[in-house]
Amino acid sequence: LAIETVPAAFYCYQNFDAEEGLITAAGGGGDTDSIASIAGSLFGASQGVSWIPRRWLEPLEGKDRIEDAARGLWQLSASFCR
Repeated sequence: LAIETVPAAFYCYQNFDAEEGLITAAGGGGDTDSIASIAGSLFGASQGVSWIPRRWLEPLEGKDRIEDAARGLWQLSASFCR
């Protein structure tokens, strides 16, 4: 199945907008957690976090801690790219 995972993730990335692509990746069958993880990483790398619907984020337990950790990782990675 691994041979199909990366192409499936790129298919979702190239053929859908971010929200639809991630939903398709997660529901398409096969190794969906890996496909959605890779597709989400591609969308995030190309678009940042602005595409993530607030309705996905609001119900997360520990949302503030997750967002703080993400900001910290972003700042750390930015310091390496100077």
